Amino acid sequence: MQVLIPQPVTAANFVSSTIAETEHPTWVSTTAYTLAARVIRSNAVYESLIASNLNKDPAADASAWLRIGPTNRWALFDDSPGTATTASSSFRVDVTPGAVTDIVLVGAIGSTVGIYANNALVQTA
Repeated sequence: MQVLIPQPVTAANFVSSTIAETEHPTWVSTTAYTLAARVIRSNAVYESLIASNLNKDPAADASAWLRIGPTNRWALFDDSPGTATTASSSFRVDVTPGAVTDIVLVGAIGSTVGIYANNALVQTA
């Protein structure tokens, strides 16, 4: 048996993605949000729990906002099997995880996967 310790992908080692983070507007402190309005803050989707929700940071105020889950761009890095990144065509994600000896894709659905190092194709599956 081999045990693989996951290397989390965070804002620090995330480089880029062709998946847009546009499913909801980005939270703005000067906007008054309505009850049930959804916004993006820190790569997560939040829903307003109150009417006239003004200047309450979704990432810091659980009485005003409910965290729904990661954005579509970040869902593939979430540790929950119930979330997934979806796209109508191929997409690319670049990360700098450090030293890597193994890569595991759990629940990936697609025709091919390309693993690159320094923009050079290392492996396809």
